[in-house]
Amino acid sequence: MAALGLVPLRLEPLGTWDPAEEYWGEDVDVIEDWAQVIIDRGPRPEFEMEQVLPGTDPDDPDSDPITTAIDLRDAGDPAGARRMLMELLDADLRCLDATGRSCGPSRATGSASGAWSDGTRPRPCSTGWCG
Repeated sequence: MAALGLVPLRLEPLGTWDPAEEYWGEDVDVIEDWAQVIIDRGPRPEFEMEQVLPGTDPDDPDSDPITTAIDLRDAGDPAGARRMLMELLDADLRCLDATGRSCGPSRATGSASGAWSDGTRPRPCSTGWCG
C-alpha cells in the first residue's frame, strides 16, 4: 500500500457477530460443512470496511458507477462496462467493487486470467456479479 501511496481502508467495529444467529438458508436443518465450521468457531468481532467508490453522489442514489457498469454489460456493452470499472480503479485502486468485477476469477475456469481480457465478453467473478 505504501509503495503505491495508498491509505489503507478503515475498519469500523460493529460489535460482535454470532454466526449461530445468522441465516444460513431455507432449510435450517441442513447446514453445509463449510458453514458449520464458521458456526462452531463461535462469536467474534464484526467490522465494516470503508467503501471507496469514486464518482458516487451521496445525494443521488442512481449515481452508482458499479450499477451503471452492470447496466452497460447487460445492455451488450461489456467493453464500456470494463472501461467504466477501469476508470474507477484509475481514480482509486482501493475501489474493491471495481476490482472484483473487472478482474475476478472466472466461475467457469476458476482463473482470473482472461477476465474481461478480450473486451467483448464479461467473465463471472468471485462476487457472483456476473451471475
